[in-house]
Formats: sequence, C-alpha cells, structure tokens
Amino acid sequence: LKSAPLLPKKSSRSSVTLKWCTPKTNSSHELQTCVGTFLVTPTEVNSRPAACLTMFLLQGRTVMLEGQKKSGGKVMTHMLSSHGG
Repeated sequence: LKSAPLLPKKSSRSSVTLKWCTPKTNSSHELQTCVGTFLVTPTEVNSRPAACLTMFLLQGRTVMLEGQKKSGGKVMTHMLSSHGG
C-alpha cells in the first residue's frame, strides 16, 4: 500500500497520512452506512500515488482509507468511489 500526505508539506494546515486499500469482496461488514458525499481532489496531482489512486477510482473500483488507532491498530475511516468520472 502506498501512503501520501493529504496536504502538501508547504501548506499551513496540518496533514494526515492515510493508506488506501481495496475492500475484500467477502468483508461487507467493513462497509458502513454512507452518511454523506464529498468532492475530493488530490493536492499533488502529478505524484505517482495520486495518479494510481485516481486511475483506480476511474476504473470503477472502490477504495477504503485506512487510518491508525491510538492503540496501534488499523481502522477503515472512509470509502472512496467515483460517480460519473
């Protein structure tokens, strides 16, 4: 899995590093109820991780964002999906 900051390092905002993964077809218990839809845009569009993620989504695949729990475990925090390209 590749990880990249959500915001460029020169930004005055704090950044978060997330890893992305594809959900397993038999683990629908990881998919939570959708509570909202949001427009997202990569901050570094020419970076390899952003290009790979964008192409993955445009091919109709779903991507889960994985964050770290304070206890050290992993948690799926968000689901990304492209609607209409």
